[in-house]
Amino acid sequence: MNLRINNHYTKIIYASFCTFVMFFASQFLDIPPLIGNWEEKAWSILKFDLHDNYYPPGAAIALIPFLWAGPNYLPAIYFYYFLSAIAYFLICMVIPTKKLRIIGLLALPTNTYLTWLCLSSADQVIELFALLMFAYSALKKRFAFALFFGFFLCFTRPSFWVAYVIMIYLLASSLNFNYGRYRLIIRKISAIIILVLVLLFNKAVFNTVNLATSSSDTIFYSHQKYHYLALPKFDMDVFLENGPSTDAIIVSDRSESFRYIEDKKIRAALISIKDNPQRFIFSQIQKIDSYFFPIQKIPNLPGAYQLSKSEDSIIIGDERLSWSLTIGHMLFALYRVVWMAFFAATLVWLTMLTFLRIKLTLPEKLLLIPFLTGIVPGLIFYVETRFKITSELIAIPLFLYTIANFNLLSKSIYTFINRDRN
Repeated sequence: MNLRINNHYTKIIYASFCTFVMFFASQFLDIPPLIGNWEEKAWSILKFDLHDNYYPPGAAIALIPFLWAGPNYLPAIYFYYFLSAIAYFLICMVIPTKKLRIIGLLALPTNTYLTWLCLSSADQVIELFALLMFAYSALKKRFAFALFFGFFLCFTRPSFWVAYVIMIYLLASSLNFNYGRYRLIIRKISAIIILVLVLLFNKAVFNTVNLATSSSDTIFYSHQKYHYLALPKFDMDVFLENGPSTDAIIVSDRSESFRYIEDKKIRAALISIKDNPQRFIFSQIQKIDSYFFPIQKIPNLPGAYQLSKSEDSIIIGDERLSWSLTIGHMLFALYRVVWMAFFAATLVWLTMLTFLRIKLTLPEKLLLIPFLTGIVPGLIFYVETRFKITSELIAIPLFLYTIANFNLLSKSIYTFINRDRN
């Protein structure tokens, strides 16, 4: 009983500390929070006036209880970040040793770029909350909660659909259901059923099966002729604003290829790939490199850099080279170096368990899936740190869980050898 009470107070103290760190970081913000961008969509949902599906509605739904808190909506950011910290604290309880658990808990407040994104981005804090609740529910084998929070996560960031389908399948497979074979199959494919229902809803209401109609814009920009010059250095949305190759209509009208595709942006993307195969290969390799291997955030640089209208030079705009951003960049680079070392060690551990045919535990099965599957939408669209930084966070408890288990295995082997010698 005392342990439960202490744990309850500890998680509140931890979440309060993390939120205070966020409040401190907010004093250095040089751009306004963008979560307020969801205000119009939130009101349209309340009025049942669903007129577009340019972005999925998850973040707008989350903003509805805080429509009173405009125009910056900081109470909403602090509220969801506080709940996220509690969920992360509970996930870190899978780490069996106290010292390693403390290291794991430090990963959230010391992640400078994640804190910055939660303050400045439109939906990062909602994604963080939904992913952590999804992962925690799955680890606790609460199937209905995992199904709900995973769906809400995908409703906020559609790139998680692949992870959602796989994790729900693995979770259902790990549970002991006494409902018969067919009900078990339904549970295993329940995420796919939800995906199909979402697509049917979108077709009925918005006359499109796209998970978000913004995907047409994104797929064009991410396969546009000069995409490989934008990332990882520059913000793709800002960089590709000028020049004829950044206009999907111009690209489409200049070519006879893929005439059977009605969406001009998707058609322009395919034309760009066909006409620029070398650039496409460089771009795809760059995406893989940017997803798995960089120590810097993607895009590397703050500020505005644009391709010129003549498409033969790069215009340097406001570089935003403040000391707060520079120091934050350095701290995140250090954070990422440590993360990559842990990631490599964990891959070796999981490979060894698989080779020895040792059954994986639920944390070993689930906590790395959001990160690993993120490369799929990354290759189809594009890679930025903000799309994978939350997945990287929930992998950290697995890293430390692995280290603890490796230490236990090493001690067992050492004891066994010494016993044989004696």
